[in-house]
Amino acid sequence: MFVYCYHVFLFTSSNYLSPLQAAQDKEELQREGDELDAKIRKAEKEMRALENTLRLMNGRNETYRKSFNKVTETSMLFSGLLKIVSVINNYMWIINI
Repeated sequence: MFVYCYHVFLFTSSNYLSPLQAAQDKEELQREGDELDAKIRKAEKEMRALENTLRLMNGRNETYRKSFNKVTETSMLFSGLLKIVSVINNYMWIINI
């Protein structure tokens, strides 16, 4: 004896989406995904710009910090300062003649 069993699935409003509704839902999800993707790309671009700005500021800070180093007798700044002092002394000597 053979028994045939048929499964009947009743479509109700809670478990059935019309093809139109499914397409609309898919389109809405795609739009939301595109908006999120655009926000992510914008945030990544802003982050790269901020990283570049930070790198630039760190470099300038380092240069500024180094400008406060003491001048030693062997540094180029000291030799330049000595030249300026000698020129001033020469002019002072000429003026006082």
